[in-house]
Amino acid sequence: RDKVEELRKGFFDAMSDDFNTSLAISYLFALAKEINVYHNAIISGAKKPDGKLVEQIDKAWKEMIGVIGILENQPTANGEGGTVSNEEAEIAARIEERQAARKARDFAKADAIRDELAAKGIILEDTPQGVRWKRK
Repeated sequence: RDKVEELRKGFFDAMSDDFNTSLAISYLFALAKEINVYHNAIISGAKKPDGKLVEQIDKAWKEMIGVIGILENQPTANGEGGTVSNEEAEIAARIEERQAARKARDFAKADAIRDELAAKGIILEDTPQGVRWKRK
């Protein structure tokens, strides 16, 4: 948590120093590296997910990219900001439907949704952290 705050502060100090974007972007890259290190530690089982840390990282990341103006948010179907394409939103909606079907123990519907996505080249992976998807 201290590292995230240190990088966030360094970023904003750089931006306050005559809009030093090159230095600010270096802090952005450093945060991206820390995100990847943390992600890999969770995936490998070396660390357990910390929701408050993830929120802190997410907030810092969004603040930093918002100032620089990269990864601009575009409205999604529900009106919230995000960079999700229509196709990704549809996939997420189908995954949510599948999760609801599984919770209701309607495994035939859940399997049908999985098969439908597989026919479109989308592979679902059920993990302890939730459902992940990737393209074939």
